[in-house]
Amino acid sequence: MNCDDDKKKSFWNFLSSSKALEKRNKTDFSGLALTHEFHNYLVTGKRIYHYLSYFKDKYLLDAKPIIASLGCGSGHLERTLIKDFHYKYEAIHGFDINPHLIEFANQEVKKLGLDHVNYFLMDLDKPQLNPTYYDLIIFFHSLHHVENLEKSLKEVKKALKNNGLLLIVDFIGPSRFQWSDKQIEIAQEILDMVPLKLKRNLSCASTVLSHKTKITRPSSDDIAQGDPSEAVRSEDIMHIVINEFRIIEKKFMGGTLLSLLLHNIAGNFNERDEADRAIILLMQKIEELVLKESILEPNYIFLVAMK
Repeated sequence: MNCDDDKKKSFWNFLSSSKALEKRNKTDFSGLALTHEFHNYLVTGKRIYHYLSYFKDKYLLDAKPIIASLGCGSGHLERTLIKDFHYKYEAIHGFDINPHLIEFANQEVKKLGLDHVNYFLMDLDKPQLNPTYYDLIIFFHSLHHVENLEKSLKEVKKALKNNGLLLIVDFIGPSRFQWSDKQIEIAQEILDMVPLKLKRNLSCASTVLSHKTKITRPSSDDIAQGDPSEAVRSEDIMHIVINEFRIIEKKFMGGTLLSLLLHNIAGNFNERDEADRAIILLMQKIEELVLKESILEPNYIFLVAMK
């Protein structure tokens, strides 16, 4: 086993720590409730109608599917589907490369008394799934960590029943986060208008006062150094999915500008403050228009497909 394999297996250990997740929420755009409302709006047309409820209502009705969640991490998605969105199911199988998170996920469902929910170790680059077995297979922010997309998606197609569904909620933007010049230019123009008090860099130590004033393109090597699987071939995802599956529904989701803008500063915004909320909502509206007018390509997607 090489060093990269070790990193892939351990990098996301923090997903089992509520303290680490709280810290991450302060520095990432996904930590804002308004971000999740924006995702909902772009997929469902309503800020308070969650896209996972929308998927269930539209495609599952009262069915009790056998579900596979690929790249399940700590099992948060599966617990949410059951507890918050009241998904019915015959069985749910979660698969991930991280042994610590698989152990954690199995412990959590046992604590909650959830039957027929089990987690297993598996490398998504070398998937082994029962053929023609699953009614629903989900990639939830995990497909962009797969390097061998061709093999992985062919195996997923084999594992689906003939009328089975594939749900992808994922990052499909530039590989290794190599943002386009236009993307950086627009994000920078918006950042320049944000009040300085909202631009404190929260990734720095609390004793260090630093502000985010520039949108930058990260080094591919630096991204790979942290997690060798991070956005390894994200820009190839759509092309390969279209080759392997029949697309039923495709909606872009928020993040093409917001992920750049709010990185390391999201926690400065008080969502209960009218002025702070207005700034975020204006950012969201700019992003929506930029995507609708095809000025930028979407970086995040909600996609439903069949064989």
